[in-house]
Amino acid sequence: MSKQKTLVFIIKAQVRVDIPFSQNVKKHPIHEHYLTEVIEKTFIYKYNPDNSLNDEKYIEFLKSEFKKEYKALSVDVGTLQDFLRLK
Repeated sequence: MSKQKTLVFIIKAQVRVDIPFSQNVKKHPIHEHYLTEVIEKTFIYKYNPDNSLNDEKYIEFLKSEFKKEYKALSVDVGTLQDFLRLK
């Protein structure tokens, strides 16, 4: 078994927010209007890979799954050290 690894995933997802004011349909004819709020979530992921694990393919798989699960605009991944340097 390999040494434990730690990754940081930064997920930027969008959430629909209704606009808190009414619209004048006659003056501005639109069918629908709303805002989209971008929410950033940070996950620290720790795992113990098997020696046969292809890290690059596994990380791409995780990014893809996070993107689908959170309907994300973007999923960035880096090491914990990279993340701490940015802060």
